[in-house]
Amino acid sequence: MATVTVFTAERMQEIEDSTIIGGEIVGDNLVLMRRDLVAVDAGPVVGPPGPTGPPGGAVVISDLTDVNTGGASPGELLLFNGTDWVPGGAPVTEFSDLSDVAVAGATIGQTLTFDGTNWIPAAAALSLAAMATALSRADTEVSAQSRTAAGWGDLGTVGPEVTIDTGTLVWVDLAAEIYNPPGPGANFVYMGVEVSGASAINPDVSSSFNLYEGPMSYAGTRSYGFPLVVVAGNNTFRVKYNGYATNNPTWGHRHIRVMRLN
Repeated sequence: MATVTVFTAERMQEIEDSTIIGGEIVGDNLVLMRRDLVAVDAGPVVGPPGPTGPPGGAVVISDLTDVNTGGASPGELLLFNGTDWVPGGAPVTEFSDLSDVAVAGATIGQTLTFDGTNWIPAAAALSLAAMATALSRADTEVSAQSRTAAGWGDLGTVGPEVTIDTGTLVWVDLAAEIYNPPGPGANFVYMGVEVSGASAINPDVSSSFNLYEGPMSYAGTRSYGFPLVVVAGNNTFRVKYNGYATNNPTWGHRHIRVMRLN
């Protein structure tokens, strides 16, 4: 036989009023709110403490463990002292502020060149365009001329020669048509260069080309190029000749070309 439970209106209202309609955390407890606005403390909802997490990141630069900003002044930089970053040194605003730069005596157009210790002013290296203007050439086209005297000197037609503004290093190219007839023993013929103006350099066999002849003769064109250290400034380069009297060296067309290297 079935049992029937009968609820009165009062009981039905009591059931409805006890239903939960909300809740909130108060302190460590959960407090529930019934429909009749009666608060019900459901007990603590906070569990036991967990393990401590890692510390948070730096908020300001002084929070970093390898930075010490104590005593910093406006305009200073942070410099590494081998252990920490500390205040020091104002920003560099000029080359002369640098300890390895010596700019005294600098002139317009110079560049800084490292001398092994410091950066110092020096003449700028020439661009290809500048080299074109730093190149001078002279030719002497004459009938054959001879020089039979020993020692350096000129032919009947002096030169050729060129005048050019140089740095301290140039490249010299010499070329000539030459006939050196046979002669007894060893015969030497030299074509070198004399420098005047800012420099005073005499012709020398170390900066010339030579033709050695024994019993055989030679006829043809010879050329030779070599570097030459000079004093910077306006310099004139003149070809000089040296031939022994035992034969009769004859020179035809002669050429000189000088190129500034710095």
